[in-house]
Amino acid sequence: MTRRNLSDILRQEVQKETSEASESESKPVAVEKSETVDASAASSSRGRKSTAPASSSADSAKANDASEAKLTAQISELKAALAQGAEQEKTLQAETKSLQADIKRQQKEVGGLEAQVSRLKTELTEAKDVILQLSEENTQMRKTVDELKAPKAQPQRKAPLSLRSVPSHSVQPSSQSSSTNKPKSVDVGWMD
Repeated sequence: MTRRNLSDILRQEVQKETSEASESESKPVAVEKSETVDASAASSSRGRKSTAPASSSADSAKANDASEAKLTAQISELKAALAQGAEQEKTLQAETKSLQADIKRQQKEVGGLEAQVSRLKTELTEAKDVILQLSEENTQMRKTVDELKAPKAQPQRKAPLSLRSVPSHSVQPSSQSSSTNKPKSVDVGWMD
């Protein structure tokens, strides 16, 4: 697109210069013709020779040569600018291609990093769950260790028990009457 614009500009400049040159040529010719008519009229009225047409044609030739030199200089400058623009376009296209390749490579890296981030997030949540479970188990183990270390309190009894000896009776069949079989007064204690 830059080439087209530069070539269009080049054509426009050449057309302007040629139109200006043709206008400048037509003006001196018209001036030259009018001068020759005026000079011939003046010479006829005065009887002198006119030297103006010869000098004006030399001036117009010099003007044409100068305008051609300007045009060729401008054309060469525009061609150099066009060549420079073409080189810049090529370098910019090469840079664009390399930047696009870099963008694609970086997008692939970003995709890989996003996958790695999601994997690390899942690992982190799993690690948090494991840590919570271990801390709960640790707390329970500390409680059981504390319970085992603490001296056991013995249950308190309302009244101390005392054991009394039970008298041993020998039971013998006797033929005596039931009155004789009465037990003697023995202390029998109550047991709770």
